[in-house]
This record gives sequence, structure tokens and C-alpha cells, in this order.
Amino acid sequence: MTDITDNTTPIKTTPIKTGPRRIVPTVDFVPRGVSPLKGAPVPKLVNHGGPVIGAVEVIPIYWGAAWATGTNANLATELDSFFDFIVTSSYMDLLHEYSTATTSIQHGKRLTSVQVSGSEPGTVTPTGRQVTDAQIQTALQSWIAAGTAPATTANSFISSFFRPTSFH
Repeated sequence: MTDITDNTTPIKTTPIKTGPRRIVPTVDFVPRGVSPLKGAPVPKLVNHGGPVIGAVEVIPIYWGAAWATGTNANLATELDSFFDFIVTSSYMDLLHEYSTATTSIQHGKRLTSVQVSGSEPGTVTPTGRQVTDAQIQTALQSWIAAGTAPATTANSFISSFFRPTSFH
């Protein structure tokens, strides 16, 4: 502890702990009261060896004319701000403990957002629009080939946004 005085009253402070924050229980941790039923199996986090993104590069894509003006344009700006914040925040520091022998998780960045207002996603149906995974993949590949969206890397994370309340 450190004593700090302002010539009147001493103030006691506690040293700040540094190092990784263990937000996932260790192997020997036994949770209490998290099983829905007595005798139910205890939850267990398992690493199945999938890829780990080291320094995420978020590419927000706003698909459809609705993102160009009004409330949705403001929402797109707010979403960009969220990505700017989260990829450089202490949350990424927390995720560092999930680094692997080959990939160290660190702060990332948001790449320039992509606004595609010349086309609308999906197919028109009697109840709105329906978009399939295949349609999204085809559109992404064509935007990357045309230079509308940046080429992807092992650190890319594409977040596609469609006009709110328009799909089923």
C-alpha cells in the first residue's frame, strides 16, 4: 500500500494487479449452482483447435440503399464507432489469454466501411425479402473482385448489415 497525503489527510491506495485476467475457469474449477438440475453435467469449455484471429480487422458492410440516409446512416456511424472502440479496448486484452502457440490475440482495427447502396440483398417475397448464405457469399466475392470491399486475410471479420426489419 502507498500513502498519499495532501498535507491534511493520508489516503490509502491498493496496488493495481497486472497480468492476464482469467475469465474462463481453470481445469480444476468446480462451478456451484450453474447446472439446471441436480446431477446434471458441469459445463466445460473445450478448444477444438479451430482458427484464432490474432489482430482482427473488422470490415462492416452496409448493404442496401436504406443505409445511405436518415436514421440508418446514423446507425451505421454508431456501429462503426462501436467497432473502433471494441477492437482497441481492454476487452481485447482479456481475450489475449486465449492466444495459442502460433497466434497471439491483440488489439485490432476497423477497416473502411463498405456501403453498397446500388443493390438490395436477397430475393423479394410476398412477406418481405429473403437472403441466403449463397447470395451473401456471391455478393462478397464480387465486391472483393471489383475492389468495392478489401481482400480478406486470416484476420478479416466481415460484418454484414441489412436494412433493419426487412428479412425473414
